[in-house]
Amino acid sequence: FNKRLMAWLLWYNTRRPHWSLGLKSPMRYICDSLPTQESHMWWTSTKH
Repeated sequence: FNKRLMAWLLWYNTRRPHWSLGLKSPMRYICDSLPTQESHMWWTSTKH
């Protein structure tokens, strides 16, 4: 692939709104479809 085609494919498949997905980008559709899970880690127990 050339760089411009690869950039377009990435944009098209991740950021461009699609009618079949309710005008959501594929990435937004996937994120919205995944169940949200509550984190059980306290912020004080994280390490830097």
